Amino acid sequence: MGYGPSRRRSRSNLTWYHAVHPSPDTLDEYVLRRLHDASLDEVEQHVLVCEDCQAAIERIQKLIAELKLTAAIERAEVIDITTLRRARAQRA
Repeated sequence: MGYGPSRRRSRSNLTWYHAVHPSPDTLDEYVLRRLHDASLDEVEQHVLVCEDCQAAIERIQKLIAELKLTAAIERAEVIDITTLRRARAQRA
């Protein structure tokens, strides 16, 4: 998929891998609507043309849906970025 620790570099406030894809953490923030201004514009423009990142976003959205279902069952109210990252790490 193109993600990995090699050739990591920073663009604006985002971490990008291989100078092409936003990091998984940045995509999490994008899906959770926590990116703003230039960061949001950069990610949106990239996602419009990148099938790998579109697929990654779909996976994040499915994971969020599963977490919301679990949260509803457990009567929790909020899915935050920490919960999302913990769940993704458990799946890895």
